[in-house]
Amino acid sequence: MALTKPDLPAKNLVSLFTSLDNLMDSWGYTVIGETWEQVNYNPQIHQADSDDIQEGELVYIRFIGYQNCDKILYPAKVSRTLPAGFDHNN
Repeated sequence: MALTKPDLPAKNLVSLFTSLDNLMDSWGYTVIGETWEQVNYNPQIHQADSDDIQEGELVYIRFIGYQNCDKILYPAKVSRTLPAGFDHNN
């Protein structure tokens, strides 16, 4: 979207995603993790970016997921590493 509409203020995108989060919440869906959160890999709720990641291994959430009780709408996508140049402390 930024490429096709470079003048679009980022704050408009934030409000769009906030509205989406509120809608998902009103439907009873909860977020699986937070972006860049370090968690133990659980194949029931996470989608690994590598086939050799083992259950319980420490991974980072790259994209959040959504669930409703025991039903997974979208698993959180996880990776062993953070993106190159990413500073987790900032």
